Amino acid sequence: MNFEITTLPHKETLGDNLKKARETKGFDVRYVEEAIKIRAKYLLALENGDYKKLPPDVYIKGFLKNYAIFLGIETERVMRLYAKERGLEENVKKAVEKRAGKADFRSPRVIVTPKTLVIGLIATVVLSIVLYIGWQVRILTSPPKLTVFSPTDNSSIEADTIYVEGKADPGADILINDVLIGGGPDGDFKEKISLQNGTNTIVVVARNRMNKETKEVRNIAVNLAPVLVAANVASGVELKVNSGPNSAWIHVEIDGVPVEKDGIVMLSGSSRVFKGTNKVVITTKNAGSTNVTFNGKDIGPLGKEGETVKNREFTKDMQVR
Repeated sequence: MNFEITTLPHKETLGDNLKKARETKGFDVRYVEEAIKIRAKYLLALENGDYKKLPPDVYIKGFLKNYAIFLGIETERVMRLYAKERGLEENVKKAVEKRAGKADFRSPRVIVTPKTLVIGLIATVVLSIVLYIGWQVRILTSPPKLTVFSPTDNSSIEADTIYVEGKADPGADILINDVLIGGGPDGDFKEKISLQNGTNTIVVVARNRMNKETKEVRNIAVNLAPVLVAANVASGVELKVNSGPNSAWIHVEIDGVPVEKDGIVMLSGSSRVFKGTNKVVITTKNAGSTNVTFNGKDIGPLGKEGETVKNREFTKDMQVR
């Protein structure tokens, strides 16, 4: 058999060139298989560039050399083209594997084990503590919320007492005209206030532990004289209480019975009269602004400004000089 050497085109693949050379000579795959003893499936794999279906590289090179000689094409050119295509294939394979490796690294599978559950639980607890501390810091560094429901500003009433009611942040101190009245665990407060005839200014302050304050002011006009609290007896004990120069919280019992269960805040300038049969007992949180007159005799303040005096008794047999 005479062979004619053919030069391979540069732009076609190795498989394209092999197939084109075979078809140009009019050979079918079965004929070539019988002639050079290479199985038809390997010949087709070479022509299709499907190297995965071929045996190891050393056999592929042998197949190509024999096939090229049989078809009469340049063996060196065939081998160079094969090396180039296999090199490109390997580079693509490595790039794909590398990219897949990066994807696996970025998106690792999460395997849940008792250890990871414990770590997750600890992380959740720590995060909750951090968020709680942040919330507390925000509360402490910001002025507390304060809402006064009643009374409304510029109200006019025909009584000498009124309830001040509202809500503030839980834990905030509530002061009415500088008198500390505390506050409920949920921030609610309600306090009875003694007023004087005329205009009364009620100043409600909510103060947190960082001394941040929020203030609400209510102006109340009283159109009646102060109401006297009497025990309906002709004689006995009469105790008149005047508040000033500042406001004062007081609690009074007449013959063992509280007049106001939770006490009352007397605004500066207000006054009240308490009458009993045998005894009147008074407690004040600001003795210096709690001025008393006992059975018509001026006793003066019960103590110093800001001083707390508890259960001071005034009896019908008490002698005052």
